[in-house]
Amino acid sequence: MVKNDLAKMLWDLQIQTDKLVIASQPDIVFIDKQQKMAVVIDVAIPSDSNITKKEQEKHEKYRGLKEKLEKMSGVKVTSASGDWSTGGCDSQTSRVAQADPRYNI
Repeated sequence: MVKNDLAKMLWDLQIQTDKLVIASQPDIVFIDKQQKMAVVIDVAIPSDSNITKKEQEKHEKYRGLKEKLEKMSGVKVTSASGDWSTGGCDSQTSRVAQADPRYNI
């Protein structure tokens, strides 16, 4: 975890909730303390034909965590998704994500 007065970033940590949530350990959670918002990020590298299905699975998987976080901490929770590994389409903006060859793995 890394935090300061403005934000907090968690990775590979289970989020504690008042009631049991099955999927409570996303890859990354970014919390903007000033804007009272959080972004839940769970990384996937699906094939091009499987992007939409995987994205829907992730949204469904973390629905309970999103609801609990909003209720417990008073932040608005969104999720980040898209196939960034292959320069695929970002579903939230409907634009092509540009892959940077310098960072290809």
